[in-house]
Amino acid sequence: MPAPREASHTRAAATDARSAARQLRRIAAAAGGVVAGLALAWLHATGTPLRLHLILAVSSAIILTFALAGVLMSLLFLSSRSGIDGEADGSFRE
Repeated sequence: MPAPREASHTRAAATDARSAARQLRRIAAAAGGVVAGLALAWLHATGTPLRLHLILAVSSAIILTFALAGVLMSLLFLSSRSGIDGEADGSFRE
């Protein structure tokens, strides 16, 4: 049975993991905004009439896709960095 970890080590790792996850979500949101802008610019350059519904549909689809990817990746990294995965299967090593 693995030795219990210290509470301060666990808190520090969790705080580190949360800040990294938050940064990843910010990057994903910024990337989604940039890609949505590029997609709208491309649509405009090809002569597509940019109506409000098209702008909202394209922008929200791209931004929400990037946001979902960012959230899922941040949860993956949060789980991995905080040691929760190792605790679940009993293979945590210091």
